[in-house]
Amino acid sequence: MFDLDGTLVLTDKALSGYQVLPGAIEVLAELNARGIPFVVLTNGSAYPVVQQAPKLRAIGLPIVDQALLTPSTVAADLMPRRGVKRLLVLGTPGVGRPLAEAGIQVFSPDHPNAEQVHAVYIG
Repeated sequence: MFDLDGTLVLTDKALSGYQVLPGAIEVLAELNARGIPFVVLTNGSAYPVVQQAPKLRAIGLPIVDQALLTPSTVAADLMPRRGVKRLLVLGTPGVGRPLAEAGIQVFSPDHPNAEQVHAVYIG
């Protein structure tokens, strides 16, 4: 398990680019070559995995989509197991995307049924 920000990459303040840290590509490539699974965690939730993982691969990090975990992907796994079917999401559209893809009804604050949710998720 690796933290993304500060361990594998440095991110610019606008979140528009990454700088790979020394040895990061080689370590992940070696794990892949040996068949050792790993996951990469980021606390960034503004961009869904389908947008973020390709950017990481473009700079040389061999990270498949399924190995990149964000707060939203973790929540998308946990919330249905806890009975959450309707969710008020506070954040950018990318925050709610994994939750909607998991089958959770995602509501924005201005939706007429926003008060009829099981939980609130802030990202």
